[in-house]
Amino acid sequence: MPSPGEVAALFAPGGPLARVRERFEHRAGQERMADAVARAFAEGRHLVVEAGTGTGKTLAYLVPALLADEPVILSTGTKALQDQLLERELPVARAATGAEREVAVLKGRENYLCRKRLGELAAEPRLDLAAEVPLWPKLVAWSGTTAAGDRAELAELPDASPLWSRVDGRAEICTGTKCAHYDACFVYRARRLAARAQAVVVNHHLLFADLALRRGERGGVLPGAPLAVLDEAHLVEEAAAAHFGTRLTGRMAADLARDARSELERAAGRAETAALLERAAREFFRAARPPGNARGRVALDPGHARGDLRRLADALLDALEAVRAALEGAGERAEERTLVAGRALAQQRALDDLLDARRPGEVVTVEPQGKDGALLASWPVEMAPLLEEVLGQGFASVVATSATLAVAGSLDRARERLGLAGAEGLVVASPFRAREQAALYVPRDDFPAPDDPRYVERALREIEELVRISRGRALVLFASHRALQRAAERLPKTLDFPVLVQGEAPRERLIERFREEVHSVLLGTASFRQGIDVPGEALSLVVVDKLPFAVPDDPVVAARAAAIRERGGDPFAEDQLPEAILALRQALGRLIRSRRDRGLLALLDVRVRTRRYGRAVLASLPPWTLLDDLDQARTWFRVVDG
Repeated sequence: MPSPGEVAALFAPGGPLARVRERFEHRAGQERMADAVARAFAEGRHLVVEAGTGTGKTLAYLVPALLADEPVILSTGTKALQDQLLERELPVARAATGAEREVAVLKGRENYLCRKRLGELAAEPRLDLAAEVPLWPKLVAWSGTTAAGDRAELAELPDASPLWSRVDGRAEICTGTKCAHYDACFVYRARRLAARAQAVVVNHHLLFADLALRRGERGGVLPGAPLAVLDEAHLVEEAAAAHFGTRLTGRMAADLARDARSELERAAGRAETAALLERAAREFFRAARPPGNARGRVALDPGHARGDLRRLADALLDALEAVRAALEGAGERAEERTLVAGRALAQQRALDDLLDARRPGEVVTVEPQGKDGALLASWPVEMAPLLEEVLGQGFASVVATSATLAVAGSLDRARERLGLAGAEGLVVASPFRAREQAALYVPRDDFPAPDDPRYVERALREIEELVRISRGRALVLFASHRALQRAAERLPKTLDFPVLVQGEAPRERLIERFREEVHSVLLGTASFRQGIDVPGEALSLVVVDKLPFAVPDDPVVAARAAAIRERGGDPFAEDQLPEAILALRQALGRLIRSRRDRGLLALLDVRVRTRRYGRAVLASLPPWTLLDDLDQARTWFRVVDG
């Protein structure tokens, strides 16, 4: 591998990157980051980097990764960013370095088409929903032309398509080398490509699914690599927590019952056993569902788990056992029946674990799923010890990076939470001109605080005025779905701009419309704080209704707070405030995405002016011009719009 200094030289003015990327701009911060990444890889050290928007952090880690002497796992926050890395950034990095080493992208098995399952469904196509019928011929036609079998190629397929769940390559239905389609299998083809690649691009969920399997000594799916880069590292804890616990859902049980029915009908077996499982699962998950109109997760009530729910759980356990027994035996499709029976056993164990086991350091939750189903899950209360084991000790060098990791300029909390307490830290400021490109609007002290009964009405009026000043071109983010619903009911009637609302169309379609309809307004909640990249005039105003504190009675948040108090700490200062600051930075970071962007950031929460912790919030934000009056906002936009 070239020396770190030689790697940094690739980013110098007039250097290789300047020759291969059109309109390349030398950025001192990007060069510093590339140098630090190369040193971390060469010396086998961990590194945590906050790279402000516009740094060019992707190339700053890709170039050292391609030149490293050992294989590298490149993990991103989303599958969409995997594709962006492969299609846009990697070709530039390869051209600049001259590296001819192979790069592969690997996704979870459920993203790949299974030829065997497709053939079985084609032999007896029973489509469950009318909406699936027109998709079937498109799916079949695509299956004959695709080289990768990646569902992302099939743009017409909805995210939650039941049809895809019947033809995907999930592990629990795979017979591996015994399958007649093994040599042409899309899953194993992708894995073979990854096994010989220098760099393998994955997402955090696949990475931690793999690490959880390895920790449980059940083998892994990713090739061994001593080096890892975690892009969008602020999403790591959430992704990891989803894979180091137990999960069981009504959909999992329904899928099992469907596959069991199919196997038993083929063998002229006891198909009524599958019907019994369907009924038992439906009754259990309906009873487990949180009461009322709860949207999020709640703690599983121990009394409920020992009472009526326990009786229904016992019936479900009996039904799962009956399915296992009915599927036993040799003969035709023995491998397939064994796999289905194995899934029944896994669900038995998961159900027992969720209802009976109360291991220290975990909390069991339940949340609604679909119309009358539920999701039960156990969550580690604190992820740092697990992350230290699987990341800090599992890789020779981990580089964790994001635009939002520091609180008041310090990376100490990020290092600790990522299990990389001894890592080197680097903060690279954004090259954008904060005071020239954006201003922060926070109402004066007489504006109602969020806990004031007058707040909701006043906040909606303030949003209306701000959006009129900006002539649309606005992203408005709410702390709750209830607040979003109120705004969605009112703003289309009071504003003369198109109003797009989260949930009314698929996320990517909404964002596409927002880009196209320049004077539109997009309303969303927490999931819209990140992953929205709309440079230029179409996004000139970002409004955040209040500081995005986590819901204090969320069971995982509450359990984490209890653990901090137990060791003598302050949950607000150590956890809730830093999390809110990072979430706020993510939200406000949607506005300035290039050197040409201009606009206004509005936070309708006077607590940053009136509460002592407000100083920590402002100290963690870029040095934007601070405004407190709508007339000042009008003047700002007159300057911005020329």
